[in-house]
Amino acid sequence: MYRWLTWGTMQFGSLVGGLAAEIAGVRVVLLASGIVASAAALLVPRSRDPQVEAPNTSEEPAGEPR
Repeated sequence: MYRWLTWGTMQFGSLVGGLAAEIAGVRVVLLASGIVASAAALLVPRSRDPQVEAPNTSEEPAGEPR
């Protein structure tokens, strides 16, 4: 489903980007896309790893050797 949505909307993104570059210029569009990408990277919350439990450091053996 994800690929279907992604590949299906790529044509619209390239059409909008091409029209914007034709109207405003390539440099303006590249600058704007860089600003939007940087803002998205800074504002979207990052996923963090769950807390890892401390290892068991007791002196008891974990099991009997075979």
